[in-house]
Amino acid sequence: MNEMHDFARRHALYATLLLGVAAIATYAGRVVHTDSWTFLFLPRNLFLGWIPVLAALGVAAASRSARAAMLPLVLLWLVFLPNSVYLLTDLVHLRSRPGVPHVYDSTMCGAFAGAGVVAGVSALSIVEEACRRVWGARWTWAMIVPTLFLNGLGVWIGRYQRWNSWDLASDPLGVVRDVWTPLVAEPSLHLWAISLTYAAVLGVSWLAFVSLRPPAQASAAHMPRAQRDPAASAP
Repeated sequence: MNEMHDFARRHALYATLLLGVAAIATYAGRVVHTDSWTFLFLPRNLFLGWIPVLAALGVAAASRSARAAMLPLVLLWLVFLPNSVYLLTDLVHLRSRPGVPHVYDSTMCGAFAGAGVVAGVSALSIVEEACRRVWGARWTWAMIVPTLFLNGLGVWIGRYQRWNSWDLASDPLGVVRDVWTPLVAEPSLHLWAISLTYAAVLGVSWLAFVSLRPPAQASAAHMPRAQRDPAASAP
């Protein structure tokens, strides 16, 4: 139990849950006040932003007991990771609406954006630690750098091309066709600027979090016998 608590605290799972509940509460208050489902896309997008956290937990579990399952879980995590930071782009929907103070809608959208970014940081933190345990620091860093760019590219694809994560399974060729030209054939400054911006948002947020992340506490099962039972080493 202590090990689970340490894991949740170290990877901001409590913060992810708390901020998500707070964001949903602000939306529920708006629905009750206006009797309108405006902004329904926010809780839906937050749910999608939580999927990489769940996939990351699967990666962490597989890294300890079923390493053959790590790769497909990492791919699932990678596909859904952009959904977390994508919530920042929902701020584009902000405008004055009758019946609700503009500052309330701004606070609500900001709460969902913050909850999304924290979910992304949590998911990246979990996978980074699991991959470092299995593949080592060098290969993990080699994976993180392109992951951050793909995260930013995924945000661009979702916001401006209107594809979603599910489309990579249902119509992968369509997604590649819409991305190939502005990414490679005729590079688009807009695509690269947006992709690098959101790569930086997640990357800087993650680095700031890691600099404050407490170290993992070794469980009794992984401690040397002398530390688990000092009497065992006594003469």
